[in-house]
Amino acid sequence: MIKINKLKKDTIALVCARGNSKGIIKKNLIKINKKPLIFYAIDKIIKNNLKYNCISTDSPEIFKTSKSLGLKGFFLRPKKLSSSNVSKLKVWKHALAQSENFYQKKFKY
Repeated sequence: MIKINKLKKDTIALVCARGNSKGIIKKNLIKINKKPLIFYAIDKIIKNNLKYNCISTDSPEIFKTSKSLGLKGFFLRPKKLSSSNVSKLKVWKHALAQSENFYQKKFKY
């Protein structure tokens, strides 16, 4: 069985939040119980003490909000990966590559 600290050491938590939502404009910034929607994803990362984390967004506003809530932000997602027809897998791969470069480590999970 993998010990939880070893698992956390090899894990990156990625939050992907596109700024140009199709259904509800700026949905990640809409307040629910006085907190932006994106807070609830970030809160789980913080409460679980996941040291390595990353926001992948094309929105400077989401980027700034996420950083103020404790998420690491070190790049804005390129426009070519920000449309509704781009697969999540491409977005994840890009965020993982950016994270591994930033943290100078390879992640297993």
